[in-house]
Amino acid sequence: MVYSGSLDNSFHYDDAHSIVENAHLRSLANIPAFFHDSGMFSVWEDRAMYRPLLLTGCALNLAVSGYQVRGCHLFNLGIRLVVLVFAIGRTAGGTVGGTLGAAPCLPFTRSMPR
Repeated sequence: MVYSGSLDNSFHYDDAHSIVENAHLRSLANIPAFFHDSGMFSVWEDRAMYRPLLLTGCALNLAVSGYQVRGCHLFNLGIRLVVLVFAIGRTAGGTVGGTLGAAPCLPFTRSMPR
């Protein structure tokens, strides 16, 4: 809910060189390279970073919703929600399989399985 007001904001700051202008994100065939080439993060060589999961998420999102900012923001919030539910489930003593299974079903469950 904290980020609900930002869903329709535009791309800004580093989004220009790392998402909008980054041709590497336009093909899912580049995903394996994200895991060994830090230069694929940005069109600017001096901004190279090793962030393969972020690039993979952006490439998947662009394949599904194109450059719609709302889709990108919802995708990123969804990923963070799944990670949060997983972390809480593991902290509460849940099994890996149980917490991974519970995360996508969050809106439909009352308690997490152990």
